[in-house]
Amino acid sequence: MVALGPVGVLIGDVHANLGGPKPRALLAALMLEPRRVLAVDRLVDLIWDDQPPRSAAALVHTYVSTLRRGLGAVGAASVLVTQVPGYLLDVDPADVDHVAFAQYVAAARLADREHEYVTAAEQYRQAIGLWRGSAFGGVEARFARARAAVLEDERLAAEEGLARCEIAMGFFSAAVSRLTGLVTAHPLREGTRGLLMRGLYLSGRRGDALGTYREGRAVLIDRIGMEPGTELRELHTQILDGTVGAPIQQTPRRVPVAPKMLPRDTADFTGRHLQVEAVTGMSRSGLATPIAVVSGAGGTGKSTLAVHCAHLLASVYPDGQLYADLSEGSKTKGSTVVLGRFLRALGVNGADLPDDTEELAELYRGTVAGRRMVVVLDNVRGEGQVRKLLPGSSNCLVIITSRSRLAGITGAVLVELDTLPPPAATEMLTRFAGAERVATEPAVADDIARLCGGLPLAIRIAAAKLRLRPHLPLQALARRLSDHRRRLDELTVGDLAIRSSLELGYNELADVPRHAFHLLTLLDLPDFASWVAAPLLDTTLDDADEAVEQLVELRLLDVAGTDGAGRVRYRFHDLVRLYGSEKALRHETADVLAASFRRVFAALIAMVETAAVRMPGSTLAIPPTTVPLAELDPRLAKEVIADPAGWLTAETPAIVRMVERAHELGVDEASTTLITSLLSTPSALRNGCNGWQRALDIALTAARSAGNQCAEVTILTGLGQLCFERDEFDRATPSRTGGRGPSLSG
Repeated sequence: MVALGPVGVLIGDVHANLGGPKPRALLAALMLEPRRVLAVDRLVDLIWDDQPPRSAAALVHTYVSTLRRGLGAVGAASVLVTQVPGYLLDVDPADVDHVAFAQYVAAARLADREHEYVTAAEQYRQAIGLWRGSAFGGVEARFARARAAVLEDERLAAEEGLARCEIAMGFFSAAVSRLTGLVTAHPLREGTRGLLMRGLYLSGRRGDALGTYREGRAVLIDRIGMEPGTELRELHTQILDGTVGAPIQQTPRRVPVAPKMLPRDTADFTGRHLQVEAVTGMSRSGLATPIAVVSGAGGTGKSTLAVHCAHLLASVYPDGQLYADLSEGSKTKGSTVVLGRFLRALGVNGADLPDDTEELAELYRGTVAGRRMVVVLDNVRGEGQVRKLLPGSSNCLVIITSRSRLAGITGAVLVELDTLPPPAATEMLTRFAGAERVATEPAVADDIARLCGGLPLAIRIAAAKLRLRPHLPLQALARRLSDHRRRLDELTVGDLAIRSSLELGYNELADVPRHAFHLLTLLDLPDFASWVAAPLLDTTLDDADEAVEQLVELRLLDVAGTDGAGRVRYRFHDLVRLYGSEKALRHETADVLAASFRRVFAALIAMVETAAVRMPGSTLAIPPTTVPLAELDPRLAKEVIADPAGWLTAETPAIVRMVERAHELGVDEASTTLITSLLSTPSALRNGCNGWQRALDIALTAARSAGNQCAEVTILTGLGQLCFERDEFDRATPSRTGGRGPSLSG
């Protein structure tokens, strides 16, 4: 529950949609005292400042319904409880940020009085870190403005308390930096100015300290016509005399603490039973330092699984949990910064932290030695990011999440996350969206899960949309998702978006693999071998293979298996392909795309004809080639020549799709030549009659549009042969009505 900023509700990473100002004012009133009933009459007075409309009581009930819909969309409708004579928020008070703020400040002041400055400073930092803007932002009711003013004063006091602790520990530059901003914003606060003067003097800036006093005196006289108070004047005299007391020179006690740095667990965690067991079972592995690397594509739920497992193991590792997000956009991505955070959380005095990263790592390993702890390192890009963050103790379990498999971390156990199979995907949607909702349209729920590609993040977003719009039939969402042009737009809710998840891997791509990603996704093949990237990129087979493997490493491309000749074949997840196509159309010019696709079509035609001349004769003649043949790489030619029939069998689905794409992309002469070349081989119609019907229809249209009668004859013959294969003998007979031939589509 957010009060220290714009009033709202945050569940995990999702902000609830709470409606307009009045529902937010109602929520703010209930947040003042969690788990206390506020009567409807009292709520009316608070929301309308004692000047309510006649329908105020009814409006309160309407606003409650609005809030429940918004809360329900993030799975929190039950927290708003009806209880005579009004309503209450049934949440842990510590989950309301202004209450948590007060608790942190109270703990900080207690430690401050005991001169335990490390503990006090950390508590002050926790308190200040809860603020996201002006308190009770967006609520203009009188009660909210009054409470916001009190909270703002308490925030300033907490900032001063933290600065006072920093001065006591000798961190003068940090204190001066903090206090300078506070004095600028609040020039009449004499206590803040006095702390700044003290920090400046103790850091050797006596002249600046005296200047700060003169400036403050001038402001006070100018604005309120008064001289500074006694304490500020006495401090000024001490600075002049050089008698300001030095900070307490003591090393605060290093009190062992059990840090609780984990993000919130997912209450409705679903599935992944084998993976959860694999991670939690490592607590019994007996390894020198148990390390689990949870790897998978963006949106498969790596972070969710890691945090869930860490929470499950809290009792097994009672000395605490450390957590750091090392993603590109995170402020804590550097090893040095993370080590400092971890050590302070473990009770190490900030003044004791060495500047050298290696020394920090040694201190970290020594501090966790003997403790039973879980360390979660989230969104890791490479092994180098985490080597210094690994404990040297078998008492600690490390859980790492990464798109990469991080094979360079010795002894790590890999836990793979893939997309969910159809039954599990539908089960997840059912749990998130509600069993009653799904029961009304169970087949449509299967379609939605399929259109989400079994990706947990996509399913969670789809379910959130259904909760957000309880009136929306499942069929309506399925229809929107079926439109590939808007699917990624539909898979966005609040601050959750498939695009954002895929962006992390995409941003790590170097220029060549990024170019390959654009072209391969736009080519849109059902699966392909890495050779396809060579003509697309106009590069060598080795460079093409390297670019493709980099896409696999970043989980933007999946390995589909191997074909009959032992070649690895690759496939894009549907949502990744849509994302890549968007990027391609945005960043690649039309000329580059046309040239790239012409090269790959030319290469494929050359390979087909290389295969055709080495296979038994066919009843169809090879038509004149209208697209210049590519000069085949000797390795490709050798592969085709070694097993032409096997090569054609493996490539036929891709060839059929390339005929379609050539036509869709306006390269009709390539689609015509490709299909007529293929029809010259005896294996042309042995694989997938439905695909051949589609490809032949397209090629026939292209041949007729180009006026290529030779190609038209060959394609019509192929259509007749296809009908023969289907035992559709009447449709295989040429028309005697004077037309150009039978319509064989459908």
